[in-house]
Amino acid sequence: MIFLLHYVEVFLKDAGEFFPIGAIMDMDRNMSSLAGFDGREQPPSEDIMTIIREGFSERVVKHSICASGLAYDVLVTDANGAKEDAICIELDHIDDYSIIVYFPYLIENGVPILQQRNISEGLRRIFV
Repeated sequence: MIFLLHYVEVFLKDAGEFFPIGAIMDMDRNMSSLAGFDGREQPPSEDIMTIIREGFSERVVKHSICASGLAYDVLVTDANGAKEDAICIELDHIDDYSIIVYFPYLIENGVPILQQRNISEGLRRIFV
């Protein structure tokens, strides 16, 4: 998760936004990023997320990864009912571990400020 948060924070600081980005851990525990591109300059995030998830699935079939993570931007509702931006990170592990972590954030003076995280059960769609 820290691996993905680093990339997201850099993108938020540099551009004020970010496209979905993935990360994988191979069987030797080496981390690498995984991006999606479909030829369009600004495709819908869901299309990029689908490409990244397909990349995860291809690697699972080859038994070349033990964990995956996907980070993307979402709107969440705070305790007062207001909408706020959040980083959503889906984490999945080969050992039947799947969570979704939300980090609401603000950008102050060009710097992303992460708020208290919220964790929920994952969807278990990568290692099936």
